Amino acid sequence: MSMMTSTPLSVLSRGSIMPEGHDATTMSYQSRFLWALQRETTAHDWCEPNYTHSIFIAEFYNTLSNFLFLVFPSICMWLFHSSYVKPLKSPSCHIAFILFIVVGATSTYYHATLSLFGQILDEISILWVIVITWALWMPKEYFPEIFNKQRRRWQCWWLLVTVMITCTSWLWPALNAICLMGLAIPVTYIMARETRKTVNARVKTLGMRCIVVWCFAFTTWVTDRLHCPFWLSIGFPYMHALWHLLVCITSYQAAILLCYYNAIGDHSHEFNISLKLWPDETWTKTGIPYVHVEKRVKNYPVKMAPV
Repeated sequence: MSMMTSTPLSVLSRGSIMPEGHDATTMSYQSRFLWALQRETTAHDWCEPNYTHSIFIAEFYNTLSNFLFLVFPSICMWLFHSSYVKPLKSPSCHIAFILFIVVGATSTYYHATLSLFGQILDEISILWVIVITWALWMPKEYFPEIFNKQRRRWQCWWLLVTVMITCTSWLWPALNAICLMGLAIPVTYIMARETRKTVNARVKTLGMRCIVVWCFAFTTWVTDRLHCPFWLSIGFPYMHALWHLLVCITSYQAAILLCYYNAIGDHSHEFNISLKLWPDETWTKTGIPYVHVEKRVKNYPVKMAPV
């Protein structure tokens, strides 16, 4: 559904919208950039009617529903600092959580303005959080043979690819959606495979929950795009806002599971790895999961003093 402006618009093949009478060849790069900063310049508009709750926010509920992306990562950085970062001396995991916050901030800006610039920032930040999670925590058994199970080489490769996609996406915004969906498929496969292999009941439950929530989340995204007239007719055009809530939960769960699987594969010989819940272990359905790492205590034989 499109509710952008009454002014005639033409949609370019690159996925952006230009005013009538203009195209990419008649506008300078500076003019295109300044135009992309304006409100309602994105080619994608969601089902929620624009500016119905606030004159300053285009999609009110789609904007507010990003709050979980700001809350979850902040809590996780605090939990992981003492339970994961210190024992493994791995502060790089904070990068992933910071990028989760960036996703929330850019999505908020995008849905508040519906600008093309906001759309590109939103999609690029999602791309980076997926790739950084892959680079940090993907189990080495899934590395192609060319990387020889060397994480540093794996990380450099994905850094190079992501920088190239980021630069290209400013010229072809439609490339972002293709890359994001392409990355989601192998992540879903790995989650399902690892969940099936694990014997840890808590990890298996979290893995199954993650996959189920992802399926629900993807359904809300699709139905918002394809069945907008129906949702408008029943007075609930907020499926994309629900997508934000569900995808935040499932993305966080997937990141925690990848972190756990990686820790088991790389550090279980030296550390005890477990999945804990915050604020209390009894909160099995609503607690926030996190990876807990502690040094193994070696049991040395006790020497008896001579009599």
